[in-house]
Amino acid sequence: MIGLHLEDGRDVVVKIRPPELRLTACHRVQRHIRQHGFPCPEPLVGPTALGRYTATAEGYEAGGEQLPEAPDRTERFAKALARLTRTMPAVTDIPTLDPPPAWGWWNHSSRRLWPPPSEGAVDLNAHTEPSWLVEAVTRARTRLRAATLPSVLGHSDWQTEHLRWINGELHMVYDWDSVVALPEATIVGLASAMFAITPDNAGASLAETSDFLGAYAIARGHLWTREEQELAWAASLWVMAYNAKGEAIDEAVGPATAILFAQRDERLRRAGA
Repeated sequence: MIGLHLEDGRDVVVKIRPPELRLTACHRVQRHIRQHGFPCPEPLVGPTALGRYTATAEGYEAGGEQLPEAPDRTERFAKALARLTRTMPAVTDIPTLDPPPAWGWWNHSSRRLWPPPSEGAVDLNAHTEPSWLVEAVTRARTRLRAATLPSVLGHSDWQTEHLRWINGELHMVYDWDSVVALPEATIVGLASAMFAITPDNAGASLAETSDFLGAYAIARGHLWTREEQELAWAASLWVMAYNAKGEAIDEAVGPATAILFAQRDERLRRAGA
C-alpha cells in the first residue's frame, strides 16, 4: 500500500497485491455504496495489471477515531453494519466474489479442514492444532455448509480498526477487499465475534456476540429465524477458530485460543452444532 499526493492536491492510496478475480467485484461494490452515501474511500482506479500484480487506487479519507468503550458501543457497530447491508447492491448485479477471504471460506471444496492458501499465504493445513479445536471447527463448518439461505453482499472484516467515528457517528469504513457474498446471518455472525477485537482483546464475549446479533436484528427491522441464529453463532465460532489456528501455527496458546477454549461449547450449542 502506497500513499501519494497528486499535483491536483488529492491524496490517494495505491494498493498492490496478487491478482484475484474478486477484486473487480469489490471495486464495483465500493463504488456503488460510495455513490449511495455510505462512508467509504472514493474508488478511483479499478483493478489494473501491474506486472504480475494488480493495482487499485482510492482516495485517502482522513479523520475520525476508533470507537472508544461505551455502553452503546456494540449497538453502534451493529447498526452501522445493518446500514451497510441496506446500501449494498444485489448479488446478481456484481461479478463473482469467490473465493472469500480465508476467515469466511468454510465452503471450500477441499477435503482438508482449512481452505487452501492464497498466493504467499501460509498453508493452514500444513500445521497441527489441538484436537478440541479440530472438533469445534469441524462441527461449526458442518453447520455452515448445511445453510439453505440466499447470499447477500457484506463486509467480512468488521473489526474496530477498519471503522472511524466522529462524535459517535460513523465517519469512514475501510478494507473493501473484504466484501463477500454469503448468507446475511453468517456475515453478521463474523462481525459479532470480530468487532470487539483490539490489541488488548482477542474477541467478543458471549454476551457481546448476543448483544450484537440482537442490535442488528432490531436495526434491520425483524427478528432472526432459528436457522439464522444458528448460522450466525456458527460463523462466529469459525472466525474465532481461524484466529486460534493462527496461534497454533506458532505452537502458542495465545489469547485467541484461550477465549475460544472457554466459549466453544456454548457457541456450538447456540449454533445447533
